[in-house]
Order: sequence, then structure tokens, then C-alpha cells
Amino acid sequence: MRNSVVRIAAKITLSLAYGIYAIITTILGMRPGFQDLRALLAQPELLLGVDKNTPRAYFRSEVDKMVSYKAIESHLAQVAELGFKVRVEKFSGSQHVSHSRKDGDRYWAAVRETWSEAAKGRSRARL
Repeated sequence: MRNSVVRIAAKITLSLAYGIYAIITTILGMRPGFQDLRALLAQPELLLGVDKNTPRAYFRSEVDKMVSYKAIESHLAQVAELGFKVRVEKFSGSQHVSHSRKDGDRYWAAVRETWSEAAKGRSRARL
């Protein structure tokens, strides 16, 4: 993120979200691992107002050291089988969040299009 205000806001938001997550999981005695995360991400109502018809975007690369390409492929197969609406963007030569640096136009276009499609679905649901 080039804009320092946006970067700081994102860091604060993510830090708060992680802090709340850490407190709740500690209080509940949970030690969630990757399988737990996959199960959580496969729930249709992951967030308030989200369901299987809400589009999800997945960004991946075979060289990503943080999240295995094969693990993402497996998760994509799982959510596709469950009927989720997914968009997949395959990047070459970039790792994890660096996709936006390598090909920012493509990355942010996919984000905008996914959000726009989700917003259209929400407005139809309210009618």
C-alpha cells in the first residue's frame, strides 16, 4: 500500500482483529490450526450477510512460501464442491501479498470486481 494513511489504518485494523482473535481463542482454550481455518473458511455464513452466493476471490502463486499452492488448490476444490462462488487469480513469481506489487492493476481489478459483484448481490437480496 503506497498511501501511508491507508497502510497505517490497515495495520491498526489487522492488529485489532488479530488481538481480538487471540484473546477469544485463549479464553476458550482453542489452538486453531490450518485445518480449523479451512473448516471456518468453508462455512457459508463466514461473516454477517455472507452466504454461498457471495463471491470470494482467491489469489495464489506456486512460489508462495506462506501458503502452499496445493493447500489452496485443495481448499478451492472443497468450496467449489460445496457450491461457493469463487474467483481464482493465479500469479507467477510473486509470493502471498506481493501479488499486488507485481501486478497491481490486475490484483486490484479483481478485488473491485469481486466487491462490486458482492454489492449487487446484496442489493438484489434486499428487494
